[in-house]
Amino acid sequence: MFLPERLSLQKNNLTLHSINRITFIVLLVVIMFFTRTNSSYAADKEGIVFQTPQVLILSSYNYDWESNPIMLKAIEKKLKGFVKTRYIFMDTKYSSYDEIKQNIANDIDNRMSHGDKYDYVITLDDYALHFVEEYREKFFKGIPIIFEGINDVQYAKKMAKDPLITGIIETFPLQQTIQLALTVNPKAKRVVAITDDTLSGKGSSKQFYKCSSMFPNLSFETINTSKFKPLELAKKISKLRDDTILILLTMTRDVNDKNYSVIEAVEFVSNYSNIPVYKADELGIGHGVLGGIVVSYKEMATEAADIILHLSNGEKIAEIPLRTAHTECKLDAVEIERFGISKNFIPDNYEERVVFVNTDKSFMEKHFAVIFPALIIFYLMAIIIIVIYIAQSKNKKISEELKEKTIMTDKLLQNIPGGIGIYRIGNSDVIDVERLYVSEGLLNITGLSIEKHTEILEEKKYSDVLYTEDVPELIKALKEDAPAGLPINIKFRIKHARDTLKWVSLSATQIKKEENSNIYYAVFMDVTSQILAEKREEETRVAKAESQAKTRFLSIVSHDMRTPLNGILGLTDILLAKTKEEETKEDLLYIENAGRYLLNLINDTLDMNKIESGLLELRPTVCDGRTLMKSVLALTAPLIEKKKITVNTHIGNLPFTKLFIDIGRFEQVLMNLIGNAVKFSPEGSTLDFYMKNISVENGIITDKIIIKDHGIGMSKEFLPNIFEPFAQEERDCDNHKYGSGLGMGITKKIIEAMGGEIQIESELNVGTTVTIILPLIQATKEQIEEATNKKINSVNLDNLIGKRILLCEDVSLNVKIATAMLTGKGIIVDVASNGKDGVELFDKSEEDYYDAILMDIRMPIMDGYQATKAIRELERNDAKNVPIIALTANAFDTDVHTALEAGMNAHISKPIEPMQLYSTIASLIETAKKTSSEQAK
Repeated sequence: MFLPERLSLQKNNLTLHSINRITFIVLLVVIMFFTRTNSSYAADKEGIVFQTPQVLILSSYNYDWESNPIMLKAIEKKLKGFVKTRYIFMDTKYSSYDEIKQNIANDIDNRMSHGDKYDYVITLDDYALHFVEEYREKFFKGIPIIFEGINDVQYAKKMAKDPLITGIIETFPLQQTIQLALTVNPKAKRVVAITDDTLSGKGSSKQFYKCSSMFPNLSFETINTSKFKPLELAKKISKLRDDTILILLTMTRDVNDKNYSVIEAVEFVSNYSNIPVYKADELGIGHGVLGGIVVSYKEMATEAADIILHLSNGEKIAEIPLRTAHTECKLDAVEIERFGISKNFIPDNYEERVVFVNTDKSFMEKHFAVIFPALIIFYLMAIIIIVIYIAQSKNKKISEELKEKTIMTDKLLQNIPGGIGIYRIGNSDVIDVERLYVSEGLLNITGLSIEKHTEILEEKKYSDVLYTEDVPELIKALKEDAPAGLPINIKFRIKHARDTLKWVSLSATQIKKEENSNIYYAVFMDVTSQILAEKREEETRVAKAESQAKTRFLSIVSHDMRTPLNGILGLTDILLAKTKEEETKEDLLYIENAGRYLLNLINDTLDMNKIESGLLELRPTVCDGRTLMKSVLALTAPLIEKKKITVNTHIGNLPFTKLFIDIGRFEQVLMNLIGNAVKFSPEGSTLDFYMKNISVENGIITDKIIIKDHGIGMSKEFLPNIFEPFAQEERDCDNHKYGSGLGMGITKKIIEAMGGEIQIESELNVGTTVTIILPLIQATKEQIEEATNKKINSVNLDNLIGKRILLCEDVSLNVKIATAMLTGKGIIVDVASNGKDGVELFDKSEEDYYDAILMDIRMPIMDGYQATKAIRELERNDAKNVPIIALTANAFDTDVHTALEAGMNAHISKPIEPMQLYSTIASLIETAKKTSSEQAK
């Protein structure tokens, strides 16, 4: 048959097909019309026509809220063809119920006035059911109501007493989820739930606290997101530690009324949490939370639709009991791996379905986007080549088309991501690899020419291109896996032609088996970025673990050093007060100075750890600039006078005013620099102190401070290392006695944190000049007024006379020191040797008998945290307000936060500074008195 005749026949066939297709479409439309008509009405034998029931689905949230698509899809699937469904979305996640309920009522009224008549109503979540209750008489009188997703169990049971209301309670399987979490972390001491002030949040919180009776050894707390700003919320979450089980119940808004979707809430919590995050419903799992025993929204919605079917078949709603939402165990495999948790932690007795999300993908899933189109193109190319090969002997034009299509196919293959190759691999013991095809992408990955690629295969020069350590694995695959026809999946490093090292993944599959060989289709991908990212992630994890270990070590060392220091310094103060002999006093002062020196070394070490961990914080307060400078000079005066050094002070016309700065850190900087200048200067030398203003702009006073000594100086070789931790220049002047070498590094970091900069010039045996450029913030009117009010309301330490303190301390030496300090101010002291005795003494005393409690942390039987919680939970009026002060050698910021979270009012670290102790006690007693007075009113 000639080509024109064939084309004519094809044209006629096409016309016939078109007619048949049009006929089919017309018939389909007619069938659909009658099917639609029949689905809307049904007739009985007497010819009476009944309309299909209408169901109103009223959701508390908008359509995009994550649970809605799941539930609506399940309801539609179950009821398809049986009922007509109408939808109304209230959107209470982003607007208050009181704001929108009238609009919803108007919408329903308008729908009903235009012919809508509802036979059944399904409500999704709490607010929708509240709406139905409020408008029952107006819109829903006599209509069966089926609710689902109700968090407030008591409210659901109350509504179900109505004979026309039933449904499914969204009872979170919190008990099972907490039990599951305990198998992961059996040492947990408390459970913290994240919730909010919405109806769903309040209902969830009720369920949460109801579980507390099941776990008497755990404390239960909630973090109400409606009361916190995002940054405050992030800080609270990030401070939760390994002794905590964290459960995300609901988080739809914060104190700024910022709204969060489920995914946004999940990602927010997981980003700031250092511990696994559990959940008792399935929404958001797969986006950063571990999961748990969860409510299935699909099953819950299916059950609600099933109730509709039972009612439409004649069953009475009063005969359908309340149901509880179906649960399953749903977990994120990525989170399990992230926290190093074994999948075996799932309880053996858990009988429901276990689902893992984010599991590892198979080879086909990972490379489907590359393999599938490549295979299609490859097979199409093969078909095209065969067809054109058969026809080329008949027609020259077809031969030209074959050539053109081959070129096009080749171009398509060249543009596929990664590289593609087809190889014939021999079955003998001798490795024999023949290249049949390679794409341009493969040559780009390796940086090889086609000739070099062929040469490497023919001469087996794999080490020319592969990293030496990776060659054996490739040879093993070619000698063992390929002859057996097995898939090949390996990663190896190649030496790129530009002298760079790349990671490449090879995935090869057998596409044809021959007598003495196999033909393989191979996909090569450049995975260098992925491998490097994984390495960086692992390095970050290791660095974080090392930092945490270092912090724990320093915390323990700090505690163990501060405890005996408290005894040394405390006893020294007591003996100095009692001793009259001058020689003995001089010896005691040496002891005290040595102790203070050791305490400064400990504080320097802790400061350096804070700086390295990024935890250095400035705590600015209002102060007078001139008073501050006088204070610094007065503090350094004893050291200056001892070495008989003359200080030349040059202070220009400074715009001194009220400043808002961290006084302690500012004094620390200047005292360290002046102290260094004095230490490294010979007796009787001079020291120059210059201070002048550079600029005043937008409330910022920028000053230049210069401290110049005429001491031993530093060498040019050592000067670049001056700010390095533990840096000290080896000199003949016994330099080691001057400190740890941490001071200058800490000083530089504090200055930079305040927005300033420091420069040092020094010459050996000539002296050192330190220059600081420091911006100082002017205090605002509001800050000054607040500071003034605090000063006016400051406490009088004479008011401590006759106050009664309960001291909980197990070390007798510490008891002696603290008792001496307190009784010296006329305070009456009762002592408990552990936390349990302290709780019992307080519980047996009359109300308001104790004015305050000093609580050590590390004690036998019951520690300070446990004792504080036990006192706060006592059923007596003064238990909530009595000031409890941590008196402990645990001096880290985390220790301070833990003490406050346990219910303490303040934290004082050992060794005890008497004035800090007195002022803290006096201030808290005064505050507690005011609080009790206000509560009484």
